[in-house]
Amino acid sequence: MLAKQQCTVNLIPYNPVDGLNLRRPEKEAIEEFREILVDSGINTTWRYTKGKDIAAACGQLALQKKTALAVI
Repeated sequence: MLAKQQCTVNLIPYNPVDGLNLRRPEKEAIEEFREILVDSGINTTWRYTKGKDIAAACGQLALQKKTALAVI
């Protein structure tokens, strides 16, 4: 899909969220996926996670807000 597109794919590891049955990929899996993209000529940026320790990382706050609204 991206073979002839000028783009950069941001690789942002998933942050676990209570209430969702998803898990963060292992570092090796991210590296393997990144290598596939780079070998295909696709630019990548591997973003670092911030806020995971206080449940404020990407996706975590959205679920907390949704949950809080459901309680009200």
